[in-house]
Amino acid sequence: MTTLIPEYITCAICGKGSNHRLLGSSNQFGLPDLDFRPPPMMRDTLPYWIQRCPHCGYSNTNLAELLPQAEERIASSQYQAILKDKKLPTLAISFSCFALLIASEKPINAAQAYLHAAWACDDDRDDEMAQRCRREAINTLKTLQPFNHDEAGLWMGLVLIDLFRRSAEFQSAVTACSDVENFENANEVSSKICTFQKVLIAQKDTKAHSLSDAP
Repeated sequence: MTTLIPEYITCAICGKGSNHRLLGSSNQFGLPDLDFRPPPMMRDTLPYWIQRCPHCGYSNTNLAELLPQAEERIASSQYQAILKDKKLPTLAISFSCFALLIASEKPINAAQAYLHAAWACDDDRDDEMAQRCRREAINTLKTLQPFNHDEAGLWMGLVLIDLFRRSAEFQSAVTACSDVENFENANEVSSKICTFQKVLIAQKDTKAHSLSDAP
């Protein structure tokens, strides 16, 4: 069962308030997707992972918290272009704006936010915009290569495989598989994911798949 908590939040940028619903609790039934999108019911809580001020357009996981250089970055033409992009689903705009705000200080989190934007596009059945958001995630992760052989590095490596495959960049996906297989901290789960990904790559399959689909 998912629990949502209504809250009136004052924006750290413009000082104006707005109503939001916060995620109190949820649960998961099944295994995640190959890009680690959680199974239901948690996957359906995506709209409550991000907040956007309806007055100034500030996006954050908590509007009451001020991110570094947020005012300057919100005023930038790049941020305003995303905010006014009529092609992107509303939720994808929120995640993409947030990613832009944190990209310099927290590139891993920015890549994850772009991935969340892609999931929002998937839910909206907008393949073109989903691929665009995945490309942003790919570009962000590339700035962090070579990945460290730790938990975060393994996560990035496995996510990058799926980003490439779902963007039909199959040769890059094969290379990313090889990189992960050479990780010092590769494990049974990562090996299973890589093996399954190579099957999907050979089939030129760009669809979403769960780890439960793996043979």
